[in-house]
Amino acid sequence: MNVVIVSTASIMGKAKIGECVWCLAVLADRTEMNFSDCVEEFLKERLFSLDGSFRIIGKAKMQIWY
Repeated sequence: MNVVIVSTASIMGKAKIGECVWCLAVLADRTEMNFSDCVEEFLKERLFSLDGSFRIIGKAKMQIWY
């Protein structure tokens, strides 16, 4: 039998992120905006601002390729 130990902080962090995404989806709906379009526009702007360089986000490295 395999046992996986997950920290409470990890579970709560995931729940909090999920809650934030849900709130943003509700806000988009109430303002008659398409949530997917909003996310896509944000990502386009974010990718442009990264200028193709490495950025450290937490413990992960991300590289954007054009």
